[in-house]
Amino acid sequence: MYNKIKSVQKMKKFVIPALVALSLTACNNDMSLSQKHKSGTVLATVNGAPIIEEDVTTALSTIPANLLQGREAQIKANLVDQLVERELVMQDADKKNILSDSEFKKIHEDVLRNLAYNFMIQKASQDAVTEEALKAEYEKNKANYVYKSVKARHILVKTADEAKAIIKELDGGKDFAKLAEEKSTGPSAKNGGDLGWFKANDMVPEFSQAAFALEDGAYSKEPVQTQFGWHVILREESKDNTATFEMVKAPLQQNMQNAAAQQYLTDLKKAAKIDVVKTEAPKSAETTTPATPEQAAPAAQ
Repeated sequence: MYNKIKSVQKMKKFVIPALVALSLTACNNDMSLSQKHKSGTVLATVNGAPIIEEDVTTALSTIPANLLQGREAQIKANLVDQLVERELVMQDADKKNILSDSEFKKIHEDVLRNLAYNFMIQKASQDAVTEEALKAEYEKNKANYVYKSVKARHILVKTADEAKAIIKELDGGKDFAKLAEEKSTGPSAKNGGDLGWFKANDMVPEFSQAAFALEDGAYSKEPVQTQFGWHVILREESKDNTATFEMVKAPLQQNMQNAAAQQYLTDLKKAAKIDVVKTEAPKSAETTTPATPEQAAPAAQ
């Protein structure tokens, strides 16, 4: 139920901006906010003004596929309802002649300027970062995408004393896998505690820190506590891996687009003549030094 609520909240975050964007395009040639002159497949009408399929499709396209999965019909119905409400408000705005209001004009102009700014920044960053550029950057910095992984086993028990007793048995030469099968309460017990290969961020921090601090072939000499209980860890092997292009593509693309956007702004500044008018900082009010008791005494007499 919690996940469902979170999904709906996420959906609203995407739907509302889409509706705002649609509202900004609603001002047509006859200076009306209503959609009464729009044409297309009609899904509903509001005082004769149509709610068309195109607007719903546009809004749907801004919602991630994972949030739409299995709920597209419900979300589409919600969108139509929101578009109906929007149309009602726009019609009321037309009645009150809001477009001629100077405050509205100022807000509308500011919003359009911000949209234009964001569009140009986004376009400059996206145009500069092609698939070929991403791959070239990946190859150039491949050495930076190396990460370590380890292969380990563990024995999970409820108390520190149990873990200490197991460590003593290991010190005495007992086989780790057999002890794991006999004494571990974790799901990997049937496999001798085998966890396979994992990266540092695949496990809870306390476990990873202990496993990655060990040498290959060594087991923990002190019990390791996590939210699951107490562990004895055997690090069997370790290796260096290079992240694939697909693994790093998203963050790499974001970084390169940020850099491209900054470069775009830098180039514009270089090509422009910019004069910044310097203004003097306002002078602070002079403070009066309090009189000493001796200075104040004559006035008191």
